[in-house]
Amino acid sequence: MERRHEYAEAAKLYKLVFEDARNKAPALTAYTIGILYADHLGREDDAVYWLRKASGIVKAQQPESFREHPLWPDLEKGLAKVTRPSPSDDAEYQRIADEARRLIGEEKLDDAHAILKDAARRYPAKAEMRFLVGLTLARMGKTALAVEEYKEAVAIDPENRRALFNLGGAQYRQRHFVEARDTLRRYAALAAGDQAEEEFLGQAEELLGDIARELKPDIEKVVLN
Repeated sequence: MERRHEYAEAAKLYKLVFEDARNKAPALTAYTIGILYADHLGREDDAVYWLRKASGIVKAQQPESFREHPLWPDLEKGLAKVTRPSPSDDAEYQRIADEARRLIGEEKLDDAHAILKDAARRYPAKAEMRFLVGLTLARMGKTALAVEEYKEAVAIDPENRRALFNLGGAQYRQRHFVEARDTLRRYAALAAGDQAEEEFLGQAEELLGDIARELKPDIEKVVLN
């Protein structure tokens, strides 16, 4: 029990390090937290969450060559150990996701949010759950909170197109135009050539055009000065 307590305290300390803006190795920090949860604390959901967060950071840092990152082989091994959901877990997860989508579609947003808050804790490594929480919050008009949830979804799954698209749109509504531009460009690069994404790509292009017009005066000021 004493050793377990020490590992739990170590995980808390590493989380503080991870959140520190001065941390120059966030991927390694997240990986270390994940391994503590996997190997010493027996908390597989938390392990998956932190290992996928580390994976997302590596992919964001080296999008074209993430497999060459020195941490990548260890990340793959760590995730392989803890990502073996049982069929019953998968079925329950899908049931919750389907129910949440139904409630969102019926505009029963408080009910959807209640289900999803619990599900996000239960399935911390599922990007779709964080996306659905963000979607619910956005429909409730809570854009800032929605942005944080979309960011969590993208951290877990950096290639989640719907989360990226919605994140860019939410950042646009916040008038965070540079962030929105960068996010929507990431989405467009991933979705390019996919016929199923044509409608969303068209909307992204319109938003990017609006953003370019919004940013033009600021660019002109810099040039004139």
